[in-house]
Amino acid sequence: MSDYNKVKSGIANKLNLKDTKNIDEFTNKVAEIESSGGKNTTSKISSAKGIFQFLTKGKGNAFQTGLNRLERHLGKAEWIKKAKEHNDPNLLSKDQQKALFLANLYEQKGTDEYFKKISEGNSLAMAEAYSKFHHTVEDIYKDPRISDIFNLKAPTKEEAALTANTFPEAV
Repeated sequence: MSDYNKVKSGIANKLNLKDTKNIDEFTNKVAEIESSGGKNTTSKISSAKGIFQFLTKGKGNAFQTGLNRLERHLGKAEWIKKAKEHNDPNLLSKDQQKALFLANLYEQKGTDEYFKKISEGNSLAMAEAYSKFHHTVEDIYKDPRISDIFNLKAPTKEEAALTANTFPEAV
């Protein structure tokens, strides 16, 4: 079983998710936003690298944090140890980067409800999880690329009221 599938299965088991195909869709959509699906893996404006554009320098090095979180799922794998030393997501396989992204997201406080909704195919939950836990986008509706990839439309007042308890930032 691939490392990504191990992480995904572990999350599914912990949250009692019946289907994980929408987690794959979510992961692919984030990769599309971050690096055009792996075509642009080195940022010209920051230290971000890899399919999911993890920051590799400065305070709160997201790549190192993600690797630490990934170890909770996979244990002390040799490739994780080497990645901590070379500090370059581009040296990881696509599967390893996907595992890193998923574990890093899941290990953050408050993601359980998002993963449950993502597993059901909820595009708003996908966009909000991306915004809140990976990229910190202020308004997902003002970014046309995010809106397009997640197929979002600004919520009506009624829709916003329905999501208010689960996704308060959507209101």
